[in-house]
Amino acid sequence: PPGFGIHSLTIQAGKYGYVNQEDVTETLTLREEPTSLVISWSNTNSITYVESTTLIASYRMNNLTPITTATITVTIGVDSWLLVWHPGTQTYRYTFTGADSPPGFGVHSITIDASKTGYETQVNGTEVLILSIEPTTFVISWSNTNSITYVKSTILIVNFTMSDGSPVTAATVNVTID
Repeated sequence: PPGFGIHSLTIQAGKYGYVNQEDVTETLTLREEPTSLVISWSNTNSITYVESTTLIASYRMNNLTPITTATITVTIGVDSWLLVWHPGTQTYRYTFTGADSPPGFGVHSITIDASKTGYETQVNGTEVLILSIEPTTFVISWSNTNSITYVKSTILIVNFTMSDGSPVTAATVNVTID
């Protein structure tokens, strides 16, 4: 088939015993299917180290029919990830976790590129992904007192918790005595 663009046509009709006809004034315009790209997040675009979020891309034809088998990538700096087609939602998805490196902690401008041969390519460069360190609290207490004699003992209790109140498991707590 011809490529995209405007093509001149030569139309001929003929049969033995009849006057042949020809027309060279017609053209055919072949263009890519118009598309749209709608971006959303499963919960938020701002997560902490222990959280995750899913980037959702809806790539559709002009009549809102989903475009399957497209290539949709999300790019942060020089790193790119492919979004995966989910038939149930008829969208493409990629899940980021706060521990992902790359991209690492920070505010990241992202570009989503959707393409398929025969369909208009769509690019969205307006999204941002924010990966933050998990907020914590640090509460110190003593089993008895922090003043003991040579033959007595006490226990230092440290509660190191995340923002939701759950413990930071496998954390290291160091105590230095001057």
